[in-house]
Amino acid sequence: MISSVKQDGERVPEGWGVVPLSDVFKLSSGKTRPVDMMETPTNTMKYPIFGGNGIVGYGSSYLVDREVVVIGRVGEYCGSVHKAPKNSWITDNALYSVEFYDKKIDMHFFVETLSFLNLNSFKRKSGQPLMTQEIVYSIKILLPPLPEQHRIATILTTVDDAIQRSRHAAAETERLKAGVMQELMTKGIGHTEFREDPDVGTVPKEWMISQLGKFAEIIMGQSPSGETYNGDKNGVPLINGPVEFGLEYPTPLQWTSAPTKICNKDDILFCVRGNTTARINIADQPYCIGRGIAAIRGIKGASITTFIKFTLINRHDSIYQMAVGGGSTFPNITSKQLSELKLVLPSVAEQDRIATILSTIDRKLTLQRQRTAHYEHLKQGLMNELLTGKLRVKVT
Repeated sequence: MISSVKQDGERVPEGWGVVPLSDVFKLSSGKTRPVDMMETPTNTMKYPIFGGNGIVGYGSSYLVDREVVVIGRVGEYCGSVHKAPKNSWITDNALYSVEFYDKKIDMHFFVETLSFLNLNSFKRKSGQPLMTQEIVYSIKILLPPLPEQHRIATILTTVDDAIQRSRHAAAETERLKAGVMQELMTKGIGHTEFREDPDVGTVPKEWMISQLGKFAEIIMGQSPSGETYNGDKNGVPLINGPVEFGLEYPTPLQWTSAPTKICNKDDILFCVRGNTTARINIADQPYCIGRGIAAIRGIKGASITTFIKFTLINRHDSIYQMAVGGGSTFPNITSKQLSELKLVLPSVAEQDRIATILSTIDRKLTLQRQRTAHYEHLKQGLMNELLTGKLRVKVT
């Protein structure tokens, strides 16, 4: 059992204090974003520029010459917390630490504590989401002695490093997948003769170019009556759009007792409306599909569903541009457009080989993402224990 005392109405671990942030540091708003900002760093544009939710670019000058805490000030991500390295620029979409009154503060511990508090929940609720200095100053934090801060920060940093390594590995695999996919979708396997097609570009001479509706079955979604929706798992799980989508498989939020259009397990779930048009998931079970979704599956003897999935992923950008059409503000793909979409069509045997190669990379990517999620879950659990003093660390 944790030894604790009551201080300022709060039950806190013995030896810790409850401190208002107004006693910890002084904040200031950042300055206007530099006009010469670039998305990636170069030899001259090397100083990170922090906005309301982390790094937004790089510039040739910096605003602060020391490590500072950055807190998102306006917008959806107000209250997000980051640690900016020395020689950084902070925009006026964020607040940053100008001075620490209490010198017994471990910077990394402090950033983790602010992140754990979820400052966004304290934002101004009326009008545009806003995090003011006054709001931040009014918040109180639990503050252990400096040696304990150091130890907690070290533990959390170790997990952070594992998370970053795992994310980096997944990003490398993503790049590998994109490169291999582009190679396979333009050169195939073992081909030596190629041709240019006006719709899909360079392809092996032996490949066909065909409309999707001629080698795949397409089921356009139809939303059931709203009165049949329920959250009690009564009926068939419902997928209305990307809100239910995950990295690979959807997670149903509602069910319907009167399903309209049903997809099969392993069908491609394809967004046909809005800014997520052309985004893809795979059905891990039968679903009722609403009007924002189309289900696509291969036709036996003509095409393989997994291969079609990869061709659609590879063509994502051009499909989205088709959905935007002549400058429409609301992207949309009709049944006719989807059916007439021209895609590459190798032999079924080659489709299978290509799908197998890309699926192997996908499985590796899934494992890396799962590892990242495991570390993130581990960190959240450690934060719940360490930053509240439920679990005390030994300090030597």
